[in-house]
Amino acid sequence: MYCFEKGNLRYGEALDEFFDSSLKDSTNIPVTMLLRKEKDKCLYVYDLGDYWEHTILLEAVIPAEGDSSPIPLCVKGKGTCPVEDSGGIWGYTEMLEEACTPTNPDRAEIYQHLMADIDVRKYNLEAINERLSQFYS
Repeated sequence: MYCFEKGNLRYGEALDEFFDSSLKDSTNIPVTMLLRKEKDKCLYVYDLGDYWEHTILLEAVIPAEGDSSPIPLCVKGKGTCPVEDSGGIWGYTEMLEEACTPTNPDRAEIYQHLMADIDVRKYNLEAINERLSQFYS
């Protein structure tokens, strides 16, 4: 599950009315409802249980050339994504600490879990923009 937050508005997957009644269905909400002008920001929350927060900033609006459709473009990012189901930022931080504690008997297992798909999680600007291009084509 996910949601986008801007001010007191929250849009996302409305899977269960008992989970979060303030969440509006995002199915027909274009990104232009949240990001209208340069420097506008919104919050993207991934996995509402673990609550991974990402700030999305609209840095610039560049007119499309010719007949091409407007396609979002990622211009910058950093780091890699933590493994799935790692308990949010708090659980992930705890796992990192446990993996770095020499006296922890589970250290190797935790480290292996954290690093299992590190190549897949490596930040790759070109790959991100290729996926955006495919999605919006």
